[in-house]
Amino acid sequence: MMVWTCCKCVVKYTSRSHLSLHLLSHSSSELKVNQEGEEEEHFAKELCSLCHCPKDSHFIYLTSDRELYCAHCDQVFTDKKILELHIKIEHRDIRAIFKPTIISWFVCKICGYKMFMRMFNLRKHMEDYHHIFNFDAKSCAVSQMQDITFPCEECKELCVLSKYCIKHKDCSKALSTPAPSSESVCIEHSNLIPKCHSCQKCEESFDNCNNLWSHMFIKHEDSDFVCNLCPPDSKIVIKYVHLLVRHMKKHHTMQLRISSVSKHIKSKTQIFVDGAIHFKCTDCPTIFTSFNGLKNHLDIHSGEKDYACHICNKVFVRHSTLENHMKAVHEKIRDFQCKVCDRAFFDVYNLKLHMRIHTGEKKYVCETCGASFVHWGSLNIHNYSHINAQFVCSFCGNTYKNPKSLDSHIRNSHTNRKKSICDVCGKEFKMEKRLKEHMAVHTTDRPFFCDMCPSAFKLNKHLQQHYKIHLKIE
Repeated sequence: MMVWTCCKCVVKYTSRSHLSLHLLSHSSSELKVNQEGEEEEHFAKELCSLCHCPKDSHFIYLTSDRELYCAHCDQVFTDKKILELHIKIEHRDIRAIFKPTIISWFVCKICGYKMFMRMFNLRKHMEDYHHIFNFDAKSCAVSQMQDITFPCEECKELCVLSKYCIKHKDCSKALSTPAPSSESVCIEHSNLIPKCHSCQKCEESFDNCNNLWSHMFIKHEDSDFVCNLCPPDSKIVIKYVHLLVRHMKKHHTMQLRISSVSKHIKSKTQIFVDGAIHFKCTDCPTIFTSFNGLKNHLDIHSGEKDYACHICNKVFVRHSTLENHMKAVHEKIRDFQCKVCDRAFFDVYNLKLHMRIHTGEKKYVCETCGASFVHWGSLNIHNYSHINAQFVCSFCGNTYKNPKSLDSHIRNSHTNRKKSICDVCGKEFKMEKRLKEHMAVHTTDRPFFCDMCPSAFKLNKHLQQHYKIHLKIE
């Protein structure tokens, strides 16, 4: 079979014209067009813009038992897996017709052997296998086959989702660099750090970090510990197992293996809700349907916030939360609009939550008193009313029933925040939320309409108060 091949990636076409169009897509910088819009002289001579060889040199005879054609374009393949990757990446818009979700792909640029649909999974891969915790995520985005095509480290042959060709695939084993186990590292640091394997709560000692931390988490559970390898003045508090494993990888390049502790905590936090297994946080009333969900939630209680916004200096537990903050707060991205009240939101999740206000759905029900709520956060705050917890302000000693009220009190009473000033009348407000509500005074717009009568209101809270009148009449 006669095909035209690209010299920069692995694509093949059945016609010369399609290859010429494809060459233009590799890099606009490769094409130099003069002021009259005519191509450079080497194009006029039918030279490839990438390798500067005659375009006819890309013409080959394909000797294969079977040829696989893409149903959406003119490309031809000999490998079924590469065809599937081609459709996933370059025809994602067609796939979205049948599955209406935004499909994104990411690839690890270091090993290049796997694609990820979620940024979270890529970050986990980078941390676990390459010990890299900060990297440019945008550079790992995949939009075309060229992004997952790499030259073989040995012979420079082009490979898809690999940095080693079939001849040299055995060399790829040297590229996998998992963190060294604690047994191999403990021999080194035990000679440098005295009593680094001694229990922090009793007099027992161990020969490695695995046994030490397994003992402390199981025998002295519900206790706070400090890292046994960090300097004494660092005071890094270790409270949860998965955060300890992450800390050891990040700061000491060591892989802890304490699965017995994870099993112990999993059984300890396990509860049954309507016959199904759930997991309850030991520090708050929150309940999760999966153990991984609980572990992600525990990051909130750890107090570790390694990701800071360079604009407002707000810090976050997760990098993904920081990215969402940048888009929603500083870039003002609002791509999802409510069809009822025209209010726009950053993501589809918040739009769905907002729609419950219009539908009246209250899917979150308190198991203690039966009260129902529109949002999960409202139920979570409500749960504190059934426990005798008191949250004390460290500045003035005032007590509050839930942590949200305490945080609000500290922000408004004990933090030197910039006052929000109205540009129209000059009135000052401590909270930006109050300023936004005040701005309704200076406009005649009434965007909140009652579904039961012709009344309209400037603020949503006034509409909600108005609905109570209809309830009393009924």
